[in-house]
Order: sequence, then C-alpha cells, then structure tokens
Amino acid sequence: MAGVSVFVPNLAIEELICEQPFEREQFAVYADWLQAKGEPLGELIALQIALETREDEPLRAREEKFIRERANYLFDIVGEPPTRSDHKWLWSAREMTFALRRGFVLAVTARVLTNLQRNDYFAAMHAPALRLVNWATLSATDDYSMETHAILSESPCARSLIGLTIFGSRFDLPRGLPRLKSLTLIDDGDPDSVSETLLSPLLEQLEVLVMTIDRPAFPVIQGASGQLAHLKGISIICEFQDAEVEALRSIAGDRDFACARDGEVRVISIGDADYVKKMQAV
Repeated sequence: MAGVSVFVPNLAIEELICEQPFEREQFAVYADWLQAKGEPLGELIALQIALETREDEPLRAREEKFIRERANYLFDIVGEPPTRSDHKWLWSAREMTFALRRGFVLAVTARVLTNLQRNDYFAAMHAPALRLVNWATLSATDDYSMETHAILSESPCARSLIGLTIFGSRFDLPRGLPRLKSLTLIDDGDPDSVSETLLSPLLEQLEVLVMTIDRPAFPVIQGASGQLAHLKGISIICEFQDAEVEALRSIAGDRDFACARDGEVRVISIGDADYVKKMQAV
C-alpha cells in the first residue's frame, strides 16, 4: 500500500466548499490558507483557478509538472507516473482515473478486482486531492463489492459526494453520504438486489435514479412506485415489452414520460431528463 499522506486540512473551509461546490470563492480562500501553512496543494488550487480565467501555456506546463512530480502527495499512489488525457489523469495499471478541478479531484473512477487495486483505492480515497470528490464511479467484483463501498463511506469525500455510479452484480449501497443526489446502478440481474436498493434509506434523499436492469427485475420496479414518487428524474434501461412500458407510464403520474428504443433495449425517462443529464455530467 502507498504511504499515508501527511496533510492537515481546514475542515471549516472544506465544509463551506461542500455546501457550494461550484463556487470559486471558497477554493481561493483555501488556496491562500494552505499556502500560508506550507501545503503544496494550495499552489495547485491557485494554478487551476488561474487557468479557469485564461489559457496560458507556461502556466499549463507548470500545472502539469506539479501534478506529475507530486502525484504521490496528491493521490497517495506510488510507482508509474500518471498519463494525462484532456482534464483527466489516468493510472492504467491500477485502473483509476481522476478528473481534477481547483486542486481537488472532481470525479474518480476506480475498478477494484484485486487486492492490490483495493489497497491503491483505499490509499487514494484518503489522499489530500480526493477529500472533496463530487462524483465517483466504482466497479468491483463480488469479493470486493462491500469493502469497496465501505471505504467510500468512511473516506473524507463521503460528505461531498453528489453523484455515484456503481457497476456490478451486487450493489451493497454505501452509507453515510449526506449530499448524494444522483445514483446510477448498472448491470444488475438480481431482482432481490434491485428490491434492496429501492428499500434503502439512501433512496429518500436522492433526486435522480438511473438503473440498467434485466427483465426479471421489472415487477420490483412496478411495485415501487411509492418509493420513486419524490424523484425529479428517473431513467430505466431494459429490454421492456410494450405492456411493461405502459405500466411504467402509469408510475410517472404528472411527470414527463418518454420511451426511446435502441434495438431491443428501451430507455424509459420519467421526470426532468435534462436534470438527469446535468447530475451525471462530469
């Protein structure tokens, strides 16, 4: 496992950022505070804020050099240097991707298929640059599913997470995500798992739910209209039959309803489709 980063945060400023994650002002305040404390992360925040207002080639080169040279400090991952692709940084061997904004990781994607990847994921989720993640995409085998989601729940970014996407045959939903508003669940063929999701207390705080399911799970969806009534937007992807599409139309109530076809697959949209896209955009 990578070494533990020594980082002393300002929890009060971080809480203000969590409350208004898209406002630049508190990030600038944090940059000043960190630089006054000698924390290198403050320099990166200031660099990326400057690059939001103007494109400057020397400044961009300085930003890239900083990230490459301080990857271990920022992400707590040692070994190979990251590869840049647009605004994202990739660790291909570890199957992790970070999208950076204002010094912090805006979105993280991680696959946890081995014990080594589990160790890297644990270290990264406690690293300085991942304290304020807004979106996470997780994929894990059944052996690592529960542990992967528990690590997320216990990490600093549990308080800042807005959107979560989970791939796998078991969802084992994380707990303790007070600001989570959007949940996407992909590739689950187990009706019992879908039922557990719709009965989870986490569903009550959501505004958006996106699910890719197999047809055996349809009766669970149909019977959960009460649990889904408060959601601003729902997207369900499945090989629905015409009668099932009509049944879902009744769940929509006064909300907008649309059905798009992609081969045998139907994409059902209930509520505000634009809001669903906004909450999934990274």
